[in-house]
Amino acid sequence: MGARAARIALALLTTSLAAGAAGNTILLQMFPSTDPDAVLYCAMSFDGRKVSAIAAKGMGLMQPRPYHWWANSREDQAMIDSLAGFLTGQIPSQNPQDLPLLQPPYLTVDWFAKLNGGLASGRYQQQGTTLPPALRHLFTTVMPGSACAALAQS
Repeated sequence: MGARAARIALALLTTSLAAGAAGNTILLQMFPSTDPDAVLYCAMSFDGRKVSAIAAKGMGLMQPRPYHWWANSREDQAMIDSLAGFLTGQIPSQNPQDLPLLQPPYLTVDWFAKLNGGLASGRYQQQGTTLPPALRHLFTTVMPGSACAALAQS
């Protein structure tokens, strides 16, 4: 695919995501060590422009911190950019059942995007705890001051 065709495809994809933003969701789980109390869980869902997010720690999801608000344009664009990264392959993802089991430290990111009346989904998984740039930007933009944003900045 030529560079011009790729730009057109990305523009169409971004337009589709923006128009169908209802129900777009990203779930992050980070396992920094074998200690179950160290697990970090972060989830965000955009339903139209309404954002629901939660950050919790530990396998029992101790001290959950829910957040609800209306997204501003920067937050909306950060979600669109992250999902576009998955859909275009810039952030590699696969069917979760096809991925190997990893030992800590590792992270997984599950994503779900409503697109053209259908649902696209996948899982990004990696050894270590460093997020790709688009996901790092998403968590620092949408959940500043949370443990999720602190993880993204590390």
